[in-house]
Amino acid sequence: MRLPVDSLEPGTYTAYFLARDGYEWLAEPVEVRLSADGPVSFPVEEATLHNARQGQAYEARLGGLVSGGATGFTKVGGDGWVEVSSDGTLSGTPRASVHRETPAGVSRADRSSARVTVEATGEDGSSARLDVIIPVRRHDQPLVDEVGVMSLNT
Repeated sequence: MRLPVDSLEPGTYTAYFLARDGYEWLAEPVEVRLSADGPVSFPVEEATLHNARQGQAYEARLGGLVSGGATGFTKVGGDGWVEVSSDGTLSGTPRASVHRETPAGVSRADRSSARVTVEATGEDGSSARLDVIIPVRRHDQPLVDEVGVMSLNT
């Protein structure tokens, strides 16, 4: 039996062989690893992640942003409170001192953001860098100013 995998991203998948469109296993699950063809890359040079709040733990994952089968991530530089794990998870707790003076030519919104450069390494030895911006809200501010909700009926 062959299954098309053209639309799947590189990664590890678990395949189940089930009976009669149900959930009864005909065999034990099989773990399948799809490796990437070509060099590792990010679709953009810079990405803004979800908001952080001063004094509260922050976590975000970059694994879904990289193509080409990244085997590891490292922090190349940037704000000290942000740590990068080998699986591409950014974490840390922003301090109250993240808010900086606004230099000439920098928007007010940019002055309260952390910046980090992350490097992904590919299975083939290639590497790619992504500049990450993490907006940091004050401890007494909501994480977002407005929430939009959409409902679909099918």
